[in-house]
Amino acid sequence: MTERLSAYKNRGKREEYMKRMKAEAVELRKAKKDEHLTKRRNLHDHDEVDDLELDDLAFEATDDVLDKLPDIVSALYSEDPERIFEATRISRKILSRKTSPPIDTFINANTIPRFVQLLYAESPALQFEAAWVLTNVASGNESQTRAALEAGISDAFVRLLDSSSPEVVEQVLWGLSNIAGTGAEYRDLLLQMGLLPVLVKLVESTNSRSLLATAAWCVSNLCRKMGSLPEYKALLPAIPVLTKLVQHDMVAVASDACWALSYFTDGSNERIEAVCRAGAVPPIIKLLRNCTDPSVLIPALRVIGNIVTGDDRQTQMVIDAGALSALKNRFEVGAEATKKEVIWALSNVLAGNVVQIEAVLNEGLMEPLIRMLSVGDYKTQLEATWAICNFTCGGTPVQISQLFEYDTIASLCHMLEFVDARLIKAILDAFGNILRAAQSLDSLPDVMNLLDEAGFVDRVEMLQMHELEEIYKRAANLLGLYWNDCSDDDEVIDDINPDGSRRFGIPESFSDIVM
Repeated sequence: MTERLSAYKNRGKREEYMKRMKAEAVELRKAKKDEHLTKRRNLHDHDEVDDLELDDLAFEATDDVLDKLPDIVSALYSEDPERIFEATRISRKILSRKTSPPIDTFINANTIPRFVQLLYAESPALQFEAAWVLTNVASGNESQTRAALEAGISDAFVRLLDSSSPEVVEQVLWGLSNIAGTGAEYRDLLLQMGLLPVLVKLVESTNSRSLLATAAWCVSNLCRKMGSLPEYKALLPAIPVLTKLVQHDMVAVASDACWALSYFTDGSNERIEAVCRAGAVPPIIKLLRNCTDPSVLIPALRVIGNIVTGDDRQTQMVIDAGALSALKNRFEVGAEATKKEVIWALSNVLAGNVVQIEAVLNEGLMEPLIRMLSVGDYKTQLEATWAICNFTCGGTPVQISQLFEYDTIASLCHMLEFVDARLIKAILDAFGNILRAAQSLDSLPDVMNLLDEAGFVDRVEMLQMHELEEIYKRAANLLGLYWNDCSDDDEVIDDINPDGSRRFGIPESFSDIVM
């Protein structure tokens, strides 16, 4: 977020400090969770494996049906269309078992190339059964998906997207979604094949709600960050259609569209700008106001949280669209997981300029944010702490004076007990900023008394024995600057310049201490 700092006063060392602090904070807090499924297996919905019949082969409805696999293979390669269809149907049922489907057994029997061949059959019914089999193979682990790819599944699947059978198209989309969800290599392969423009065309033309839902999921997997981000330009065709899909009345469609946008905006400002230009911000904020389903709310909040990691103009666009009041509403009625996402988004706004920080204050968001320091669960408290730390870095002394209350000071002191070194460093810097603000407002004695009552000095004295130099030097500098009789040294510990050289004496501001 280096662009955001250009509007700040007191640049120089403070700006360098802010760059490092925010980079670490965003890296730590912006890690994406994997609660959004990448793969799904198509389970049979009415016929059970126990009902298997292949009359000519006299299959029995018993668990030893896999012992008959040689007969299934023989039927698959026969010249009789009925035997081929029935063998494919039985294979589909076996691989649709809810637990431990024998995917490797079918791979080792060399059936996968045959199922791929059957995708080129003239019968849509046979294509559908073969596609279902291969979809479930691709729902397995990477080696199983690779076996399907090596047999030519991707080319055959993409070709079948032009099928006149909606059922075949939807089943193929399901399989492609599983392939895309396997990993970056597989995702990028499908993008290079030109799958995304075909999906966009399908989404814009289909009247099938079921097919639309599957297509939205496939687009979402193509946008997903899996070790690396997909190429920016390859995803651009999807942004306008995703902007429309977030407004869809189907929860699954809106959810997958929001997830896709959240993946896309998890990167450079250029990516964020593409989403802003597509007009995605207003409908996303509308979701935050009106939607109650967590499967939509969480990714919608991630989109907003990602956008406000951008430059000041992009952040202001979100604020101007009414995001802060929508976030406040989620604060008041949301579940704990939702509140955590709200706080993360707020922390990025609070890392903005003074005007944007003032907008947060005017919306009345600081009070519930501060409250989360003491009443939220562990993860929520961590997010709230980062938000407060960001606030103290960019706020004016008058703005920071919002924190001059015992409960706030005590809650922030308590967070020093956590073991995360980056968080401890940020909290110590936040207290340095609070003390500087108090000093400029002639409130230093009062704030120091609050800190004494909250046990701050005792905690910071203990941190002087911390194993990390960056932490014990911060602690000693704080005590040396404001509690001279508590410091272990007669002088404030020397600071370290960005180039590695040492600078001795008391720094002009506590925020000059580098990360």
